[in-house]
Amino acid sequence: MFELVAVTCLKELLAETDSHSVSRLRRKLVRNLKEKCAPLKLCTGDEAAARELALQHLDAACKNTEDERRAD
Repeated sequence: MFELVAVTCLKELLAETDSHSVSRLRRKLVRNLKEKCAPLKLCTGDEAAARELALQHLDAACKNTEDERRAD
């Protein structure tokens, strides 16, 4: 359920933003991820993998939103 709410909100946000806002969102995502991973004391490789996965999800959401805009 939480994931559905998050994806829906992200799609709405991305539908209304420009590339500058998406860049700012990417930076905030990476910063927040670092803050959440720090207490877990992950190794460098695991931290990098978590960052890559999060950014891949963001990129996929951006692409899906762009595809939906073109379809309309």
